[in-house]
Amino acid sequence: MTSNFPLFEIILQEIKSTVLNEYSFDEQEKLAEKIKLLDQQGHEIVLAIIRNYQLQIDHFEFHEVPYEAKTVKNGYRFFVNKLPTQLLYMINHFVNLHIEKQHEEKERNNFLLNK
Repeated sequence: MTSNFPLFEIILQEIKSTVLNEYSFDEQEKLAEKIKLLDQQGHEIVLAIIRNYQLQIDHFEFHEVPYEAKTVKNGYRFFVNKLPTQLLYMINHFVNLHIEKQHEEKERNNFLLNK
């Protein structure tokens, strides 16, 4: 299935060969903590990944709040224990890449400031 969100398709393909074991409680907690480290753009992309997964894989209606999420002042609050395992792997893959990108940008900015 093709979407207008190439990052979603890339991540989905990259985890295809991964054995999808259920996330333990500790793994879910670690993922939630890593998500908290994301910048605004990272949070928006995580939401886009969840929405695309909802529409393309689970085929829910778009107007429904996915996976028992709660609507809060700044958007949605998702509970990782309510998300499908494959989606958790996709989010974790993205989060790791995005945190690495954030770290590289911070190092680059520090280098430029210290020049």
